[in-house]
Amino acid sequence: MSPSKDPIQAVIVPQHVLVAGQVFHGEVELNFDALQEDEIQEVHVKLRGYCYTRVRNPAYQQQHQPMHEYENREILSENVTIWQKTAGVYPQPGSHDLRFPFSFHLPPNLPPSAHHEAYRGQGMVSYIVVAVGVREGTFHRNRRVAQKISVVPPDPSGAQVRGPLLEGWNGRWECVKAEDKIRRGIWGGYGTVQVQLSLPAIDVFPLFTAIPFTLQIITHTKEMDYDDTPSDPSDPIFPSPPTNPYDIEFILRSLTRVSTRRRSADVTDDEGKLGGMGVEDKSKAGGTSGVEVVVVPRVWVPKEGEGEKEKGEGKGCWRQESCMRSTIYFNCSPSFSTTGMSTEYHLHLSIDFPGIGNDTKLDFPLVIGSGLLTPEAQGGGYAPPMYGGMPLPQLGLPPAYWAHTDSDEKKE
Repeated sequence: MSPSKDPIQAVIVPQHVLVAGQVFHGEVELNFDALQEDEIQEVHVKLRGYCYTRVRNPAYQQQHQPMHEYENREILSENVTIWQKTAGVYPQPGSHDLRFPFSFHLPPNLPPSAHHEAYRGQGMVSYIVVAVGVREGTFHRNRRVAQKISVVPPDPSGAQVRGPLLEGWNGRWECVKAEDKIRRGIWGGYGTVQVQLSLPAIDVFPLFTAIPFTLQIITHTKEMDYDDTPSDPSDPIFPSPPTNPYDIEFILRSLTRVSTRRRSADVTDDEGKLGGMGVEDKSKAGGTSGVEVVVVPRVWVPKEGEGEKEKGEGKGCWRQESCMRSTIYFNCSPSFSTTGMSTEYHLHLSIDFPGIGNDTKLDFPLVIGSGLLTPEAQGGGYAPPMYGGMPLPQLGLPPAYWAHTDSDEKKE
């Protein structure tokens, strides 16, 4: 029979991301009457970390094998006892509640919390704090209350660039370019599209930090007579560069490799739209500010050898240009590699012009780091890490990560 109240009322853990290598503190609330009624002998707190992988077997029907192969590897295991029945600890007069603090020191080499899932497989690195009320007897199930936490590795390289990025980037820039020839139909001349993405030239892109970028799009029309130009300067001429951020797809894409003893699979995920591109709702823009758009007036470029003719005569093409500036912001799991699972990222940009197959694409691989140091390394003792004077935010992990699971439950 269960007691009228739960013996373990709550497990309180930090609500912000934690840095591997730091000490973190929590608290467990107990109900003394329920402890006695439920015959709890002791309460201990467990800290566990797991790397769980699942890979689909593509030939399971023909080979009469399981549909999936699973592996669950324990990467962290710590215990601390906070209450014992024989210790003679009682609540204050008039109260039935007891509160016990606990603390754990996270090892410095832990992989980050992560969750990636697709049809072919799944990978998850998870960390969980579990308070266990131990009961005597074979048929007496222990009482358990669990809370997930999120962890990221320390990142000295990313921490060095966070300050300059927050203050306004004045360092070097790296440019990534793409160029295509396109035409509206299956006949006719080709125009050209040139796309250039400029980002800070840094080795690691830190989390929770506004990172500026510039997107420049230059197009040249097919060769044409000047007389064929629309009379209204506002009328577009194919290929016209986009002037609305909504017309540009700019996303962060992850590639996760998961493996079990016999199989492996690649899991690709779109982590979200970036920099205010491709969305009408600014709250979902994946950036910290609006998009600045500059449209350069089109310029007539005469065909070689016809530069001496009067304007309005001869052949040439129109040069058109738009430029967009904004910021991107990451709150995903950092790049990492551990036994059974690894994740890498790249920026994917796509601009779709009218016509069949006229999408210009650009991909940029990047390393995402936490950009954080432990509070102890920052001279902050056991205080939580700070971000702009405020406690750190939480990682943007999916709901499946936060579902409370404890692989030890079946063992007890």
